[in-house]
Amino acid sequence: HPTVTLSFLDTGDFSADDSVKISAKDGESDDFTRIMAPLKQVFDKFDMRCCNQASLGAGIGLGVSGYPTYNAPVEWSKGLEDLGCNLINVGTNHTNDKGQEAISSDLNHYDKNTNILAIAGANRSVEEQNKIRYFTLKQAKCAYLSYTTSTQKPTSQPVSINIYKAETAKKSIEEAKKNAQFVIVAMNWGKEDSGDVQPEQETIAQALTDAGADLIIGNGPHVVQPAKIVDGKDGHQSLVWFSLGNAVNSQLQTDNLFGGIGIVNIE
Repeated sequence: HPTVTLSFLDTGDFSADDSVKISAKDGESDDFTRIMAPLKQVFDKFDMRCCNQASLGAGIGLGVSGYPTYNAPVEWSKGLEDLGCNLINVGTNHTNDKGQEAISSDLNHYDKNTNILAIAGANRSVEEQNKIRYFTLKQAKCAYLSYTTSTQKPTSQPVSINIYKAETAKKSIEEAKKNAQFVIVAMNWGKEDSGDVQPEQETIAQALTDAGADLIIGNGPHVVQPAKIVDGKDGHQSLVWFSLGNAVNSQLQTDNLFGGIGIVNIE
């Protein structure tokens, strides 16, 4: 393969808190695109633009609500599309807040967007859960996987979200590494509101690296945590962003108001 360079960007959580939804009101309609617009000039500079959709936009039919049981109008998901998100993680502890119907509705919405490279973390079927998301940019084949260590509402169907299990993740990442040149893993993990990396995060990061992950993107704590290079088996290394905090939200504590933007060039 010829050498190519891919530019990659990732942000913190996009959470449709009540005050965020109020701010998006434009008469009788909802305009989340306007709220996210300040980020767009940064997003437009990158090939891969990864967004962590911490709350779904399954529509008013399932009831619009904020913390602790999230659901937003479909315009919330449209706002992420307009921002330019082309890698979307929908596997978080709040993904199952409104059950499988909300998950399916959110994924059905994104099916119509041909600009999205991959969506991972939640599913509509066993086949979808078992399918690794691959995409190709500039002749470079990449894989995108997602797991969460917790869910606020237990799932009635195991396929709904990808709960992290060490052996399952290892098997999938090893398969992805055989078929792709670069493997990205999104992780929802850690202790909320803590800037300290937890031992469980360290253990998982090591296991993912040993399996072949190249870039590990952490979210869930809602505050910024450190980044580091992890040494794996056979000289393999990964870059881990343990948490990039928040991107769009309305939490009130100072640490929750600062989010990171992770940027890396991939050759």
